[in-house]
Amino acid sequence: MSSPKPIVAHLMEDFLNPGETWLYTQIVTSKKTQPLVLTRNLKTANCLPYFGAVYQYRLWFEMIKNPTNLLKIVLRKILALGQRLRDKLTNSELRFYRQILLKSGAELIHAHYGTTGYKALKLKQLSGLPLVVSFYGSDAYWLPANHPEWKNKYQLLFDRAEALIVKGPKMKQQLIKLGCPAKKIKIIDHGVRLEQIPFKVRKPSQKVKLLTACSLIDYKGVDVAIRAFKLIASQFPQASLTIIGSGPEEEKITQLIKRLNLNKRVLCRPFMPLKRLVKEVEKYHIFLHPSFTSSDHKQEGIPTSIIERSASGMPVISTWHADILEIIHDNKNGFLVAEQSETELAKKLKYLIQHQELWQKFGKYGRRLVEDKFDAVKQTAKRERLYQRLIGKSELNKCGL
Repeated sequence: MSSPKPIVAHLMEDFLNPGETWLYTQIVTSKKTQPLVLTRNLKTANCLPYFGAVYQYRLWFEMIKNPTNLLKIVLRKILALGQRLRDKLTNSELRFYRQILLKSGAELIHAHYGTTGYKALKLKQLSGLPLVVSFYGSDAYWLPANHPEWKNKYQLLFDRAEALIVKGPKMKQQLIKLGCPAKKIKIIDHGVRLEQIPFKVRKPSQKVKLLTACSLIDYKGVDVAIRAFKLIASQFPQASLTIIGSGPEEEKITQLIKRLNLNKRVLCRPFMPLKRLVKEVEKYHIFLHPSFTSSDHKQEGIPTSIIERSASGMPVISTWHADILEIIHDNKNGFLVAEQSETELAKKLKYLIQHQELWQKFGKYGRRLVEDKFDAVKQTAKRERLYQRLIGKSELNKCGL
């Protein structure tokens, strides 16, 4: 008779934000452990086929349902922001989560994002469970650069957490720079579910369709993609660019398209759930994702959208940014260019349009690379081996061995 699977409690602020389905992927691909979710905010979770345990700690102001007057709406938003800015869990929240951990028999806590990991330190102390913390991007780069007090908080986290997970070598070096012992850092990407992403060979076409799909935030470089397209648009009158996504940069992007007289050549479409997006992208030939480091130090990890598009068979043009070179091998499954260089991006884009015989070669290489390095099932297996090692050490420590 097989022993029951060890229970891992996944602690996160939101389950889930629309653009964070990769958190969901980590949970549903678990095979050797039984996940449960601890969260403050239930968002799109009810729309996803997850049948595991989800426990929500409802902050008191969340009880204000469908506020009807402006005062209640403003109050709720202020209180929600204040709670997010807190660097620790409330005592009642700690009691709630600790009770769930005890009742469920959880054997490890996995906190998602460095900030949540720091908040989980008291919960770790109260429960006596090992703590794993995943960093994803802004928590490793932007936060300590713009809020220096977090450097000291991270020192405490690095000292007390059993393991820190990052997406690539550059992020590992960033944590080391912040003071984390290298031996505690594990490189494990969340990966993508390949069974959900069909591979399609991109065939030559006179009507080349370019695609950018991401959250519309500054460091994704959507404006760079638009300006690069403008530079080659007259040479390829049947080419078009589609932008799929939503976010704070929407208005700026719309105005840029108008200013460059690209209204008839560039189409903007709102955020799409993955299932719909996967089907939609089959229409396109080349994917653009020119990320860059923003003036306030925002950076990527490895954008999931690049992994997904590469898995689908699309050639990708991106930048020498963060850990993107782990998924885009220059001149193998796409091209990498300097950050914020629309001229260099336009040059590579022109070359790829003129040499469509490369599309199939790049697409096949990209799929193989994702199958080898970014398969969610394989990545989750790595993560679960880490869990099991830490749970085993914890059991030995309890026995005094």
